[in-house]
Amino acid sequence: MTNLIDSRQRNNQDGFGLAVVEESTINNDDFDNSRKTNTKGFFDTIQRIRSSLITEIRKRLHNFPMLSRFAVWWISLIPPRFFVLFLMWKVFMLTLFVSTAVHLLYIQMKGGVRGKITYHSYAQHQSLLQHMQAQHHMMEEAKILKIDEEAPSLRILHIVTAISEYNNGRRGTVRGEDRLQQVLIPILGESVKSMTEQNFHVDVYLILGFTLTDEREQLVRDNLPPNVGLEVWNNAVPIGYDRNDFKAIQLVTRSLSRQHRYVIKDKLFHYDFFSAWEDDMYITSHHIQHYLEVSKELDKLKEEALLLPSKLSPFAISGNLSYKQLEKVFPGFIRVEVLKPNSQSQKFIDPIPVDLNFSNDANSIPQHKNINPQYCCGMSETNMILNKRLPAHPTHDQVVTWESRIHGYSVREFPRSSSLGWVALQPGPNPSDYEARISGYWSGTGGMLGERPTPGHPRYFGQQGGFMATRAQILEFERLCTKEFLPPFNSFADDGLDRMNVEFWSGGQQLWGNGAKLGCNLQRILILDPERFSKQLLYHTANNKQNTIQNRRIVRVNDLIGQLNNVKKAAMAAILKS
Repeated sequence: MTNLIDSRQRNNQDGFGLAVVEESTINNDDFDNSRKTNTKGFFDTIQRIRSSLITEIRKRLHNFPMLSRFAVWWISLIPPRFFVLFLMWKVFMLTLFVSTAVHLLYIQMKGGVRGKITYHSYAQHQSLLQHMQAQHHMMEEAKILKIDEEAPSLRILHIVTAISEYNNGRRGTVRGEDRLQQVLIPILGESVKSMTEQNFHVDVYLILGFTLTDEREQLVRDNLPPNVGLEVWNNAVPIGYDRNDFKAIQLVTRSLSRQHRYVIKDKLFHYDFFSAWEDDMYITSHHIQHYLEVSKELDKLKEEALLLPSKLSPFAISGNLSYKQLEKVFPGFIRVEVLKPNSQSQKFIDPIPVDLNFSNDANSIPQHKNINPQYCCGMSETNMILNKRLPAHPTHDQVVTWESRIHGYSVREFPRSSSLGWVALQPGPNPSDYEARISGYWSGTGGMLGERPTPGHPRYFGQQGGFMATRAQILEFERLCTKEFLPPFNSFADDGLDRMNVEFWSGGQQLWGNGAKLGCNLQRILILDPERFSKQLLYHTANNKQNTIQNRRIVRVNDLIGQLNNVKKAAMAAILKS
């Protein structure tokens, strides 16, 4: 027995634990003494750790004696046994923090985090949870959208926003003119009639900065085709605090253009397609059909891109595009007007030659082509109100634009597996992620246009006066945008009422721009085939910009597409040389 006990004691002294012995051969007193010795040694170690911690606290907080004394006093109160639990808790919390940080970093690298972590109250947490569940439901519902879009009974919600019932005399308008009857009603009627003639199911939603009386509302209804629903949001101007002292409550008229976002969110699963515009924009079935056709081509390219390398050159002006690039591409539009008899366009064309001889590739025979203004600007001859001030059949040399000149454009050839061909990249986006950028051959390459303008330059940006999108694309806007596309606008100052205006909400600066890190940096494209190009022109039927804009900024659209064709040929030559 002595030999076995000596063996146990030697193993304890060596620090490698107890030797395996028969339980009956160990003296109980010796075992208790050994356990007390081990316990004493353990607590001595804990005491040394606590003393070291106190010393470190005094060293680090020597400039804050009161805080140092409090910390030392608090640690001294903790008994050794509880101090062990305290250390174990700290280790656990540190482990939890590190694992959570690694997990969030992994999610963000996969694209699942929108860029920052926000801490919420319990109520906000419940709201966020409900929102996430709704988003999941929305994505599931969106899976059937492609079938719906191709069906003849596409359900369209056409949203029109109007700030005034009568013109105020500003921006080239006639003071006191009945804007409702002279602009909104006839243009709305023409737009919706065009859509229903293609068997689209259309409903109309009016967002008004005034109250529409029952009699005036009946005028709107009488001008719509049968079976078209109408809903009116009267006095829809949001209310907010005065931005100077934040004490006075006032109407924020510039943010009336924000209100269509609430309507879209409310109606998201009642319709397949949303068309939201200012009250003087003429939208036809040609625009919608073109938009759907190009969107379908882009979806096809995105499916093909999943089989390509994830990283492609962001500097190429032809060939394949990655999924990260293509997911930010959408069909674009530019606003136009029809020249009045006493109005003039620029006398001197910007220094890029106009070339109206178009060909599909270098081997085909060029053909002289012009734009077809009937797609954008042709009016019914029976609409007497419009025919008094707008021509029913404008010619190609009458169509002009005022905020879309050759300076802002680049051209690029899209993958040849699609029918898109060469496109113009509209200005606006400037994503910080270089892998998401889409490069093109700038129109001013060679120095003919001087210094290249900034992406969001207002003279070249090309405000649209609204937008159209499928349900699935609305969800993509919400995912891709830095800040919310749909309400609630939690990341905006003052719920989006602070400084955000009509150019931001409906003009396109949020979707297509990058201003002040608020933009979504989505890339609009224009197809350069003249026939399809004509369906990308949106008629601003107030027709008043030509009265207030300098002539040198008023560009004939036929000249613009001719200049873009010239730039396209220069890009093709550059590719052959490389």
